[in-house]
Amino acid sequence: MGKDQRSNYRQRQRRRRARRRTLFAAFFVAAAILFAIPVCALTANAQTARPDLSRKYYASILVMPGDTLDGIARRYADAHYDSLEDYVKEVRFMNHLADGEGIDAGAYLIVPYYTDL
Repeated sequence: MGKDQRSNYRQRQRRRRARRRTLFAAFFVAAAILFAIPVCALTANAQTARPDLSRKYYASILVMPGDTLDGIARRYADAHYDSLEDYVKEVRFMNHLADGEGIDAGAYLIVPYYTDL
C-alpha cells in the first residue's frame, strides 16, 4: 500500500467513525425523546387526576329543642352533596324517618359527614 492509499484509507475510516458517532447520537436523542413523551404524559396525569382525599364518617347527635332536619343539614352537609335536600334524604333514610316525619328533641340521629385526609 502506498502513502496515498493509506491516507485515503485513514480518511475513509475517520468518515465512517464520524458517521457512526452521528448515527449513534441521533439514535440516542430519538430514544430519549420517545421515552420522555410517555413519562411527561404520566406525570401530567398524576398531577391533574387527584383522587378524592376525604372520608365519610357518621356521628350520633342529640336533637336539641328547635332543631330541624334542614338546620342539621346546614351544619353538616358540604360540597359532597348536590343540595341540602339530598343530605336530608340521606339522614331520613339512615334513621328510618318517613317523608314529612319530624324529629323530637332528646332523640338521637345518625348523620354523615366528611373529613379531609
